[in-house]
Amino acid sequence: QAKAHAKLRQIRQELEPIWTPKHIFDQCCAQFIQYGSGVYLNSTAECSGACGKAHPKIMLDFRNQKAVARLSHALDPFVRYFERLCHQGLATKKISNELEYQLNGFLQDHLEKLNLSKVFP
Repeated sequence: QAKAHAKLRQIRQELEPIWTPKHIFDQCCAQFIQYGSGVYLNSTAECSGACGKAHPKIMLDFRNQKAVARLSHALDPFVRYFERLCHQGLATKKISNELEYQLNGFLQDHLEKLNLSKVFP
């Protein structure tokens, strides 16, 4: 068990400089960030949640005939990815929810781009 805790500490130390801000990262499961894809077409996650930490993810949905992305946490890699889409004219940040973006185009295209992106270092 000590070996497992040491491995988790190592994972956290490696991810901490990337997954900022720190106060949000500290609430999250580093193992889930490291090994989980974080991209889902619904809100189900593979982890049982036994660690007691949050499992950050990006949820893609189709609402009111529009593709929508919702971030579970305002972690910088997630936010930077969608801000880039906004600057490219491929997304618009929702005024009513800073963690939600309306996506231009097809949901499947956005899922494929997201899976190929460097959002998850």
